[in-house]
Amino acid sequence: MEQEPIDLVVDHEQRDGRTLIRVRGELDLHTSAALRNEIERMLPFRSPVTIDLAEVDFIDSTGIRSLLTLNSQALESTGRELRVQGASDVSRRLFALTGIDRVFTVVD
Repeated sequence: MEQEPIDLVVDHEQRDGRTLIRVRGELDLHTSAALRNEIERMLPFRSPVTIDLAEVDFIDSTGIRSLLTLNSQALESTGRELRVQGASDVSRRLFALTGIDRVFTVVD
């Protein structure tokens, strides 16, 4: 039995001088466009950007590409790299294997 894709939910707020973007669901080929569309609505960022992945159940290479794009947009808007928080152990391993943990900051 094939499982239905989980929708992606994105919300944001200003917190502690940062733009905090919370993502829930799966960040993959089926949902990456939704993340990019939500991010486009927030541009230009007026404060450094943190993305919270604590409720992201799955991330694939398309999701990684979306994070890299978000990092570029954060750098362009604020001059500061993206900060990723709440990533699962599996996501952190993926970041390390692909080397993108050296592109943006990953925190707990």
